[in-house]
Amino acid sequence: MKIRIVEPGWKTFTGEFGSLMFENGVAESDSKIAIDRVSSIVAVKEVLKDGKSGFGVSPTNAMIYDRDMPLPSLEKPEPAKSKVRARAKYSRKQLEKIADEKGIEGLREVAKEFSDVKDRSVPRLIDKILAASLERARLELRGD
Repeated sequence: MKIRIVEPGWKTFTGEFGSLMFENGVAESDSKIAIDRVSSIVAVKEVLKDGKSGFGVSPTNAMIYDRDMPLPSLEKPEPAKSKVRARAKYSRKQLEKIADEKGIEGLREVAKEFSDVKDRSVPRLIDKILAASLERARLELRGD
């Protein structure tokens, strides 16, 4: 395919542009990739057999003049839903029940399962146990 630069200031360019060699603004190449690369930087048109410029050869022009291109959907796509969700080993109600029955010592027994979870406040300890439990469940789902 023969192409011509039609960008003002580049029409008479002679030299190497990317992997194409231009002479007086015209180059010939069989590489669609090289032509697309140059056409993404400067305006380029195909040179027809009679020497006149045809349509632009950039991918954008191909989309504009493609009459069979489908219209975009106006409906919003539904977000992808994960079928498997991480689930903490303990619920807040379970931990609060342990705290009611056994006090902070009962929560500390549960917290031993998560080595770095420690606190002197029952509500904060419950929050930390829930966070650590959920993080462990996420890691197990990923396979770490």
